[in-house]
Amino acid sequence: MGEVNIVNNGKPYFFRFDIAKEGGMSARITDYLKTRVSDNGKKVPIKWFDQGQEMNVHGMSPFIQGGVGHYTPDENNELLPGPDVVYRDWQGTPADVTDDGMVYYTLEDQFFCKQGQFKGIFGLRDSNGNVFSSVNIIFEIQGNDFRIHQTTEYYSSELEKMKAKFANDSNQAVSDLYEKYKNKAQKAEDTVNDIQKGMDTTNLALNAVSLSTKALQSQIDSENLEKAEDHKSDIYLLKQDIINRFGQLKHPTQVFDSLTQLTAKYPNGADGSMLTTDNGHIYVYNWNTNSWKDFGAFQAQGLPPEITETLNKSVKGYKILLKDIDPPYDNLDTLPANQVVTYAYPEYTAKVRNWPANNIDRMGTIFTLSASGSVGDGGSVQMIFFDSGEMQYRTNWGSPAKYNKWHGLPLTSQIIQQHIDTIQPPYNDLNELPENSLINYSYDLDKLKNSPIDSDDNGSGIVITTNSAIGYGTIQIILTVSGRNYWRFKWYDGNTWIQWLSSGKSLNNKRIISKDQIKSEYTDLHTIKNNKSVTYAISPTVFKDVGNRPSNDPLTITTLNGTNDEDQSGQVQIAVDANGQMYYSINWYNRWTDWAKVQTSQNQPTTNFTSMALFRSIGIIGDSYASGELAIDKYTDHYNMSWGQIMARRNGATAINFSRGGQTTRGWLADQERGLGLLKSAPSLDLYILALGINDYGKLGASYIGITGDMGTDTDTFYGNYGKIIQAIKDKSPNAKIVISTLSQTGTVPDLFSSAIRTIAQHYGIPCLELNSDPFFTSNYYLSHLHGGHPTGPVYSGMAKAYERLIETAMITDLSYFENYENTLETDGSSDLDRIKKMSD
Repeated sequence: MGEVNIVNNGKPYFFRFDIAKEGGMSARITDYLKTRVSDNGKKVPIKWFDQGQEMNVHGMSPFIQGGVGHYTPDENNELLPGPDVVYRDWQGTPADVTDDGMVYYTLEDQFFCKQGQFKGIFGLRDSNGNVFSSVNIIFEIQGNDFRIHQTTEYYSSELEKMKAKFANDSNQAVSDLYEKYKNKAQKAEDTVNDIQKGMDTTNLALNAVSLSTKALQSQIDSENLEKAEDHKSDIYLLKQDIINRFGQLKHPTQVFDSLTQLTAKYPNGADGSMLTTDNGHIYVYNWNTNSWKDFGAFQAQGLPPEITETLNKSVKGYKILLKDIDPPYDNLDTLPANQVVTYAYPEYTAKVRNWPANNIDRMGTIFTLSASGSVGDGGSVQMIFFDSGEMQYRTNWGSPAKYNKWHGLPLTSQIIQQHIDTIQPPYNDLNELPENSLINYSYDLDKLKNSPIDSDDNGSGIVITTNSAIGYGTIQIILTVSGRNYWRFKWYDGNTWIQWLSSGKSLNNKRIISKDQIKSEYTDLHTIKNNKSVTYAISPTVFKDVGNRPSNDPLTITTLNGTNDEDQSGQVQIAVDANGQMYYSINWYNRWTDWAKVQTSQNQPTTNFTSMALFRSIGIIGDSYASGELAIDKYTDHYNMSWGQIMARRNGATAINFSRGGQTTRGWLADQERGLGLLKSAPSLDLYILALGINDYGKLGASYIGITGDMGTDTDTFYGNYGKIIQAIKDKSPNAKIVISTLSQTGTVPDLFSSAIRTIAQHYGIPCLELNSDPFFTSNYYLSHLHGGHPTGPVYSGMAKAYERLIETAMITDLSYFENYENTLETDGSSDLDRIKKMSD
C-alpha cells in the first residue's frame, strides 16, 4: 500500500504510486480521463516510485484485479461488497511498461459494466508470474465522473489537502480553490436548468397519471377490489424470499477436482466462483486476505441433508489422464475420494508418486473409495486394475490417515548362495523375511533363525512368504530338497506366528500323459488331494479342459496342507509350467484365491569377491541418467552427483562423463563438447561404461534399431551407431575394458532396445550389465522416487552401488575378459619406487 498522486503541471499527466509511502487520498480525474459505463480501452498512466525514486519495472507485466459494483462502508470505514459486485481482472504484458517507471494500465469495458465502485489492486508481476508489488485502489463509475482512491481512506478530506497546499503556496492554493468552486457553481447551475426541464416534463406526466388514478379509483369502489395496502406484508415477505433465493445462487465459473488443484492453477487468485468436486464446495478468492474462501457446499442447496450426504459419498468423478499429470493426480496418495481415475499412457506413470513398483510401465484404472467422502478421515480403500488384468489394493488408517503398502503383489524371487555366517539381515531370520517374496537358499536353510527344519532335511530349499491386506493372514511355506515341507501363518493380532506344521512325509507323485487319465480329482486343479505332486504332461488342447489352471502350458502342480490329507482349510497349491513360470493359490474356508504369478528374475548374490578399485580411471558414455540430471531444477546436469562420479569416489578412481541430458547414440557421435569430440581429446582411461538407449527408444523409436548387419558399417541405426561408439573407444584406448548396460525401463519398445544391446555386447565380445538383475533397479526405492522421470541425489547414489555390484559380478562371470587387464601395459615399477621414496622423504 503506498502513496497515490496525480502529476500534471502542464505536462502529460500520470498517477504517482510510491510503494514506500503511506497513502490516503482521493482525486477527481475527470479532467484527465473521461470514463463512463460501457467505456472500453481507457489507458491509465501510472508511474511507480520507491521512496521517491523511480522504480525499475523493465520486463514486468501490469495487472488489475478487483470487484465492480456497489460497496457499503462498515463502522471501520472498510468497504463491504454488495450482492451486485462481480470480479474482474486484466493482465498486461511487458510492452505496457517503459524504462522510466511508467506503466500503462488498460481499463476495459469489463470495469464499466455498471455504475458503482471498483475496489481492487493495480500491480506488477515479474517474468515468473510472481506478484512484485501492488497498490490497493478504489475508483467510482458514476456517469461521466471518475475518481481514483487509495484505500487507506475511502474519502479523504479535500480541505485537508488544500490546507497542506496552502502552507506551501497560498496564492496558488486560493486560485485553485476559486477555479474549482467556480467550476462547481457553473455545473450546479447547469444541473438546476436540467432539473427544471425534467420537472416540466414530469408535471405533464403527473397530470395524465391523476386522470388515470381517478378512473381506477372509481372502478375499485364500484367493483369492491382489494387495495395494495391490504397485501403490504405479503408483498414484503415475497420480496424478501426472492432476495434470499437470489442471494443463495452460486454459479461456478470453473470446476476443479480439489482445492489443491484450484490453488495450484491460481495461486494468486482469480475472478469468479470455483467448484471443487471432491467436497462439492464453492470457493471465491478474497483479494483483501489473498486467500481462497470456502462458501460451503454447492450441491447441498435445495437438497435434503440425507440426499446431500449420499451424493458426497458416491463415486461421482471420472477422469482419463493422458500426458499432463498435474496435482493431485501426480501422487496416488492425494487422489480425491470416490473418483475413478484412468492413467492411459504407461510411459508417463513413472512420474506418478506411489505407483505400484512392479507395474511401473502399465496402464491402470484406480478406484479411491471412502465412506465419509474424504480420504483424510481414514478407512479409505484404493484399488488399481492394470491392463494386464492384475489387481492390487491398499487401505489407509490412523490420524492423520496414511496409506499402507500395496497388496496383491506377485512374489519376487531371490537366490541366497551363501552360508549362514555371511547371510545378511533380513535373510538370516525367517521371521523377518520380506512379504511377498520367494527366497531360494542354496545352503544352511536349517541354520536360519526360527527355522523348523533340522540337518536331516538337507539345508537347501525355497521359502515363500505372502501377505494379506491388513497385516494378518500372512503365510509362510518351506519346500525342502528332501521332499518334506513346512507351513505356518499369522492370524488375529497380525504379529504372532502359529507353530510350524509339516507334511510329515514326502509327496505322492502322479504323472498324467493322456486325456484318459484326467478323471476324478484331476479334472480340476483345486480338487487334487493334499501332499501330492501331479504333472500334466499333455498338450494345451487337452489341458484346457482341466478347471482352475493358471496356464495352458503343461505344468506340475503341488498341493500342500499342514495337517492331514482330508483337511481343505489352509491348503496351498504351487504350479510351475513348462516355461519355468511359477504360480500359487491358497484355500481358506473353501475359497481359493486367484492364481498369483511369481516373478522369475533372480537377484545377484549380496557379496562379491572382486573390487572396482582395480580400475584407476573410468569413462561414462550416456544420457541424463549418466549425467546426474535433476528434473526438479529444470533438467540440469549435475555431473558431480552422477552415479559414475560417486562410484569413482568410492573406489579412489577418477571419472569423466562423456554424457549429457537427452543424448542418443546418433547425437553422441556428433557431440564435440560431451560426446565423441571429448573422447578424442581426453586421456585414455582404464574402463568405459556404455549406458545409452533411453532417448533412443523415447525419441527415435523402434524403427531406429536397424538390423544386426548394421554393426561395423556406417549405417545410421542403433546397431550401426552403437558399433561406431565402441570402435571409437577401441581406437582411443586399445587396452581399456568396456562394459555395456541394458535399460532399467521395461515395456514393448524398451525391451526391443535392451535385446539389441545384448546382441551388440555379444558381437563385440564385451560384458553386458543386466540392470534389472540387480535388486536396486526393481526396488520401490528406485521406481517410486523418481521426480519428473529422473532420479534425485540419494537415488543416484544407489545407482552407483548397483552399477558397482554389476561390474564386480561381471568380473566373476566374464573372468576371461578381464584377466588380461594391464597385460600389454608397461610396468609401473620405477614410478612406484619414486612414490615410495617421496613417502620416505
